[in-house]
Amino acid sequence: MPFVIKRRLDLSGTGDGWAEAYIEYNPIRSKDSDQLLDIQKYRQKILANDIDAVRSARGKTMQIIVDNFLGGMGYDGEKLAPITKENLDELPDDILTELFQLITGQIDAKKNKLSQT
Repeated sequence: MPFVIKRRLDLSGTGDGWAEAYIEYNPIRSKDSDQLLDIQKYRQKILANDIDAVRSARGKTMQIIVDNFLGGMGYDGEKLAPITKENLDELPDDILTELFQLITGQIDAKKNKLSQT
């Protein structure tokens, strides 16, 4: 059975109506970290503006996010509404980028700053 370490990304600073919003996620497990190597192999192609490589890396990045997403609430313009695996891609890129960095340990969730690793 996999271990679950439920962590929370506070979305209260996102904008009006988001005061109680959040995303819960599980940090990537060591045994799944090879997924990050799959993304890294696209780096040179991305730097060379290879659009197919960008799309492939983005897809793999979203898969890591979806696989480690546990739940959440967001603001739909009227009220708090569930954030689900199916509507995660409706969130702005800045939120998804921060979530990916938290899931993969690039941001230290305990200190809320970029990790030295």
